[in-house]
Amino acid sequence: MGQMQPSGAAQAKFVICNQTIEYGFKQAKDDLGWADYRLTDAASSERWWELVMSAYTLVTLIPQFPGRSNSSFRTGVPRGVRRGDAPW
Repeated sequence: MGQMQPSGAAQAKFVICNQTIEYGFKQAKDDLGWADYRLTDAASSERWWELVMSAYTLVTLIPQFPGRSNSSFRTGVPRGVRRGDAPW
């Protein structure tokens, strides 16, 4: 089965909508100052990458803990323990 092609009017509507969204994002970035280039000092860059790599390491290590499910990491309560029975 072939896919239906949108009509010319539908394509034009999509292009206009897409351009409007892109223009809005550009305006918002300009207003917030996110479109400007900026230089940061080495200490700030190093701190940023430490945070990014630490978060990545924690996310990749979660499945490696035996006997722990991902849900226990979200709730903070180990599997098999009800919230009211937790010692903390």
